Amino acid sequence: ELEVEASGGARLEIRTRLNRILLRQGLVSALTDFPVSVDQETGELTITTPAGTRVVSVLPEDAVENMLAANVIDVILRNIPEPIASPTATAGAQAPSTQVIEIEEEDGEVVYVLEGATEEKFLGLINVLIPRTVSVSAESGQVLNIKLPLISRILELLSF
Repeated sequence: ELEVEASGGARLEIRTRLNRILLRQGLVSALTDFPVSVDQETGELTITTPAGTRVVSVLPEDAVENMLAANVIDVILRNIPEPIASPTATAGAQAPSTQVIEIEEEDGEVVYVLEGATEEKFLGLINVLIPRTVSVSAESGQVLNIKLPLISRILELLSF
């Protein structure tokens, strides 16, 4: 487990989880199978993919916050519970959870893949979550792709 200061002064925790690399910033964790390195002097985070080494300019928590602020998604659907640090914690207490996104490579670019949802009113009456998968560039922060399953497309047509 390693905690580093990434570019911009953000604290980033790097560790392994289930034989994968986990990058944690605040309450957002990004999982990847690619090698990760941080330049100790500049704080520059790089990920090595089959397409080469790429600089990560947008950190995981920033990518999620940008998608929430832009109303691309309203909620992240994947969460993992955090272990309760204190052995004297109250029985039945809710452990905080971390939002989980994936780091992948698409068309030679490092991307965050967020499994999220938007909240809409089905037929204007009932609140429903419409799932979607969003790919966000880890280099620029731009939305590259939004995938909607068939049921989500149908629900979106009937919701407003």
